[in-house]
Amino acid sequence: MSDDQGYDYPLHESTICNFIGVKSEPRVYEVSIAEHFGGPTNALVLQQFFYALKIYKGKRADKKKWVYLSCADLHKKHFPDWSLRQLQRIVADLERRGALLSRSDLNALRFDKTKWYRPNFELIRNTILRGEELGPRPLLTPGQNGRKDYADMCEIMRRLGYDETEYRSNPEVMAEVDAACEESFQEGLKWLAKQEELRNRPPETVEPATGPESP
Repeated sequence: MSDDQGYDYPLHESTICNFIGVKSEPRVYEVSIAEHFGGPTNALVLQQFFYALKIYKGKRADKKKWVYLSCADLHKKHFPDWSLRQLQRIVADLERRGALLSRSDLNALRFDKTKWYRPNFELIRNTILRGEELGPRPLLTPGQNGRKDYADMCEIMRRLGYDETEYRSNPEVMAEVDAACEESFQEGLKWLAKQEELRNRPPETVEPATGPESP
C-alpha cells in the first residue's frame, strides 16, 4: 500500500517495497480467535467467512444468513499461496470445532449437496468470553493428532537450559526433559477437557458482553 493510503513509510522504504513487489496488504488475524479455534491459519479462514457473510447475498434460513464459499473459491480468490488440500483440512477442522456451521439443504435440486456456511457466532463469542476462565494454553497441549509436538518439546528443553546434543547424550538430562514434557502434556490434556466443558456450558451462564452480532 502506498504512502498516501495511510502508511507512514520513509521514501526509501516505500521505494524498496515497490521494487520487490510488495503490493498486497498483510493478512491480519484476531488473536483471541486463533487461541481458541486452532491457530492463525484457522483464524484467517474463519475471518474470511465473517467477511463473506457480510458482503455476499447468500440465502436465509431459520432467520439466519448462509453463504456459499467453497474451498476452491477460498484457494482461488483469497489464499492462492495455500494448497487446496490445506484449506479443505482447515474448513473441516473449523466445522469439527463448531466454529463454522454448514448445511446442504438450501439447494434447488435435492441431489445437489453443495454446502452453505455461516460462522457460529454464539459459540465463538461464548468461547472467547470464557477464555479468561480457561487460562493460558500449556505449551505441550496435544495437537489434532493427539501427540506431542517436537518443536514444543525442544522449547521445553531450551527453557531448562539444554540443547539436543545434551538431551541425547546425557541420560539424566533426558529424564529431566522427558518428565517436564510429560507434565506439560498432562496439563494440556486437562486444559483441553476444561475447554470442552466450557464450550458446552449453556450460554446463559455467561455474563452478557458486546461481541459479533449474527447478521
